[in-house]
Amino acid sequence: MKLSSLPFIRIHKEVSSHHSVYLWVLIALLVGLFLQAYMHNFNIVYITLFTLFSFASSACYFGRINLFYLRAAPIDSGRIFADSTADISWQITQEHTRTAYDLRLTCKGSSKHLESLSAHTLLHLRVRFEHRGISALEPLEVASAFPLPHVTFAKKLTSPTPLLVLPKPAGLPLAHFLKHHNAAFGERGDFEGLRRYEIGDPLSLIYWPSLAKGAPAQSRRFEHTHLSHTLHFDFLDSGSDDEARLSQLCLWVLECEREGRDFTLSMPAHTYHSKTEGIDAILAALARY
Repeated sequence: MKLSSLPFIRIHKEVSSHHSVYLWVLIALLVGLFLQAYMHNFNIVYITLFTLFSFASSACYFGRINLFYLRAAPIDSGRIFADSTADISWQITQEHTRTAYDLRLTCKGSSKHLESLSAHTLLHLRVRFEHRGISALEPLEVASAFPLPHVTFAKKLTSPTPLLVLPKPAGLPLAHFLKHHNAAFGERGDFEGLRRYEIGDPLSLIYWPSLAKGAPAQSRRFEHTHLSHTLHFDFLDSGSDDEARLSQLCLWVLECEREGRDFTLSMPAHTYHSKTEGIDAILAALARY
């Protein structure tokens, strides 16, 4: 049998420890009791000294056992966007009949405290992601000062997990794109009324009688049909730089998904079709660009 397979070796390797300020208090107390016992030879002092030392020593074993049987499995947390926070989830399981106490679970600066855990629980932590692309999520760690506070025990429940972080959805709304790309509207239907003129409105929509009377410029508004007309987005025409383009396209793709619109997206090396390749594949391509 390999030494590394022995239970006490595995426990020591998987669960680390570091002392707290209370250790110095404990040492001072033990030294004081020892001096009192040495100088005065009081039996009660000897008993107190050895009892305190026994509790402090055994706490190192029970503290490691408290964390040793804990396991964690990550759960799909859905879409994650750059420059925002997301709820990252894990299933935390105690693989032993004993109960684990005083648990502080931490990942990437976000933490949650559990008084006890006897079976399993679902853990959610709000984690912030700054940049798009493949991001390595830091390990989920658990720490505990049980049963005595002079030593804190810690264990890594997971290894670094790669996550795909999508571009931050930002830019002009899809309605702005539709207004300036007439092909996206479909065919004009019934006249609905007038609205305030906006820069970029076609001359054919301007309501000229209002200008003739000296009133503010207005544009005619029509109901449009065939809104399922396939839209076309071009990477190079969607922003001033790559990051702005990716954010703008991400926003439009999400709006098209929400409204049920079909579209194509021309990237420098490939053209994507929402019907055939799917929204998630297109978003992943934007994240990895």
